[in-house]
Amino acid sequence: MKHRIKQLEQALSLANAKPTTAACEPGADSHSTTSFLAGTFHVQHEGRLFGSADVTSRSVMHKSRLFGRSHWINGVVLWFKEVFETIEPLALMENSKAFATMRKCKSLARVVKARRTPPWPLEPTPDLPPKEVADDLVNRYLETLETVFRVLHIPTFKRDYAAVWEPGAKPDPAFLVQLKLVLAIGATSHDTTFSLRPLALRWIYEAHTWMSPPEFKRKYTVQSLQTYILLILAREFVGVDEGSLWVTLGMLIRAAMYMGLHRDPSYLPKRSLFAAEMRRRLWNTVIELAAWTSLNLGGPPFLSPEDFDTQPPGNFDDDQLNSENPTPKPGDHFTQSSVAIALRESFPARMAILKFLNELASTGEYEEALRLDSKLRNAYKTLGHSLRVRNSDKGNGPPEFAARMTDVMMNRYFLSLHVPFFSPQFSQMSFAFSRKVVGESSLRIWYALIQPGSHARALEPSVVPENPWELEDNLKRLTICASGAFRMTAKYASLLIAAELKMQLREDDSLSRPPLRRDLLAIVQDTKGWTKRAIEAGETNIKGYIFATMVNIELDCIIQGVEKNELAQRLIKAVEEAEEVCLSTLENMLSAGQPEGAVDGGIEHMTLATPPDLMEMEDWDFSLLDTQFNVLGSPEPTAWVFGAPQELPRW
Repeated sequence: MKHRIKQLEQALSLANAKPTTAACEPGADSHSTTSFLAGTFHVQHEGRLFGSADVTSRSVMHKSRLFGRSHWINGVVLWFKEVFETIEPLALMENSKAFATMRKCKSLARVVKARRTPPWPLEPTPDLPPKEVADDLVNRYLETLETVFRVLHIPTFKRDYAAVWEPGAKPDPAFLVQLKLVLAIGATSHDTTFSLRPLALRWIYEAHTWMSPPEFKRKYTVQSLQTYILLILAREFVGVDEGSLWVTLGMLIRAAMYMGLHRDPSYLPKRSLFAAEMRRRLWNTVIELAAWTSLNLGGPPFLSPEDFDTQPPGNFDDDQLNSENPTPKPGDHFTQSSVAIALRESFPARMAILKFLNELASTGEYEEALRLDSKLRNAYKTLGHSLRVRNSDKGNGPPEFAARMTDVMMNRYFLSLHVPFFSPQFSQMSFAFSRKVVGESSLRIWYALIQPGSHARALEPSVVPENPWELEDNLKRLTICASGAFRMTAKYASLLIAAELKMQLREDDSLSRPPLRRDLLAIVQDTKGWTKRAIEAGETNIKGYIFATMVNIELDCIIQGVEKNELAQRLIKAVEEAEEVCLSTLENMLSAGQPEGAVDGGIEHMTLATPPDLMEMEDWDFSLLDTQFNVLGSPEPTAWVFGAPQELPRW
């Protein structure tokens, strides 16, 4: 009897342990989709929602990378699989120009990128652009990303920046590296063509070289952490291996924890208020970047609110921290930290969504998604109310860039949470709410990022300028000139809007042409011009433009009731024409010869008003590593992170 009881207890123990390890197993299935345009995608499905036959994408494997459910590819792979399958046979036929022209475009793109890429390692130099250009780049950084991701103490940075231009100055090399990363980020919105791209790439490579000496040169300081964060942001927006930033953020989190930033300064040895606030700001930025990369690249967050006790930054303006005993401003008073503080309040809700979407043990059940939606919606309302009421009576509120960027970030979470339940195979009314949320969030994202284009044209065509892509708008310029999350989020939103239009057309059973919303159609049409403009600004990846062309043709054919064979012919013709446009643009890009100047060191007009002996400063001893430009190739996991910073007594 005792033996039997023991057997039953063991069986019960095993039964209770199974759900955690096998959470992703029920209803799991997979298929592969291959396209001449994008290669092969392996899609894992699940069909366990309410015990129904409806399936959702669990993850997508592409080349050697696995993307979780928050990655954009999971949201569109099921919607546009048919269009690739329709065109694929024709694209691979011997007389088709599509495949051959695509290969030419890829070959040209590789040459352009190779000419742009600086050598590695690249020893940093004190060269800077002319002061008026540098001033503009610094201001653009401070007016954009710094308003949301607090990294610098602006008065200190401006003081050191002004000192660089003093006659006979010998700037601190560590500060010059930091400054060049600020310039690289600012260059992405400097103009509508990203004319400073070669220099921005060079500055990033110099920073990587500076931060890659052997361990004996390494120190963990606030300045080093600031530089590391700026390097991550610069890589994201300039487009230097931005696809691996989720991996890099793991190193950043551990470095910050090693420095104790995850503990509130009140639990650590006593420091000045300035030092304590800078640590709180930096930790806040670290966790925001960790969440942002997890969301966009589809990796588990590997971080939770239980992993730290650091409080949000205080409601201080930067210049207050220079005072003896400053007092935080009231909660309804807007400061340079207000956006970061408001975002922090929503962090637990956003982190719960990332775990739900990307962690292996997540059940992915719809009831849980609705519960998380409710929490995020409350946090979103609180955030909006918080930013609106702060000193609203005096007209002092968040900068337009910060307000729009925050709106994009929050709506990106709504998209990722509901897209798994927005599928062409989901026919139940049970998921109508998710469909509504996806549509609304996509519109908000598009209008925030590409504001004057489709929105204005849909409502009042006469107010749209002749070329809306040339407008002076930092956020829109980032979607055209910069790489990374903003551009991809805009593409994601436009593709989901196209998916909504496809669903409306398929659901319509009337005999006449179905009415479609002008604003939705305008967005899909504008996407083609916007992606083409990005290529003209120096983007070498033409897939976005080709895909936008295909989506427009498919929608037109569905509206007109075109048969499948005719659809395939129209698609292949449109793709071939679009490829010719891209080929011509890439040839012009190559013949322009701009990239060559970035790799031979002969950059003109790039000297400081400082004595020639500046280059002979003893501090410029970098002990370069003979390694590839790959942070994972370092001799010790974090040895490359912090290189020879100058000690700052205040921090």
